[in-house]
Amino acid sequence: MNKFAIITRAYEINEMSKISHPLIKKYAIKCNADFIVIKEKKINIGPFHNEIFQAYKLLEKYERVLCIDSDVIVKRNCPNIFDIVPLDKVGVVYEDIGPRKSSRMRDIESVQKKFGHVGWKSGYLNTGFIVFSRCHKEIFKINKKEFWNDLGYDDIQLGYMINKLNMPVFKLDQKFNHMSLFSESGRNWLNSYIIHYAGSGFYKNLARSEQMKKDLKLIEKYHKDNFPIFINLIPRLRLILIGLYGYYEIFMKFFGRKSRMGL
Repeated sequence: MNKFAIITRAYEINEMSKISHPLIKKYAIKCNADFIVIKEKKINIGPFHNEIFQAYKLLEKYERVLCIDSDVIVKRNCPNIFDIVPLDKVGVVYEDIGPRKSSRMRDIESVQKKFGHVGWKSGYLNTGFIVFSRCHKEIFKINKKEFWNDLGYDDIQLGYMINKLNMPVFKLDQKFNHMSLFSESGRNWLNSYIIHYAGSGFYKNLARSEQMKKDLKLIEKYHKDNFPIFINLIPRLRLILIGLYGYYEIFMKFFGRKSRMGL
């Protein structure tokens, strides 16, 4: 058994898992880590996302664990994350940026109103890619009186516990968990290490598994770390427009006006 583990949650092996799991397994080999698929319900609180709290037991066996979602593409140039994140820090990517910042701040405030203030002011993490060590085990300990089982689920619960226990955080570059919200500022997701097809993904009206297949073909065709500017230009422009519209809505709400737009 290796000292490290890379875990992913997949209640049912679907089309996305069939694509992502071989890639994650190769990455685990690169990191000298065991590859573990969490596919059985043991926590049994809320949605399957909360099965990430099985990490509490896993940290009795492993010194360090990376949890990565199953709706991802791990590119071959992704560096060994255990060499990057210090042993004593939780490695995460924050998503309270751009137009989403205000809604994420409301979530941060809501959990503290319910369970007590812990000084959490910013830094809304996404558990689609999170690295932790045995010294962080307590953030996964379940106290049903203080367990957030509402929208945001494990993202909010772990964020709250990290702040409550004053765990140090290593903020990772967006390249380690590139979601569509990061492309609203113009960044090309194909240039990232980890492409995360959270929510609706990057392309309009296309199943996420098909999006993954589409991008894998491009990655295999060009074999580049930095893709030509014309690649995926139209869907990237669409995401930029969504980002700009998000700012527009915030601006209009500031002046007490409402607006709608379907993109």
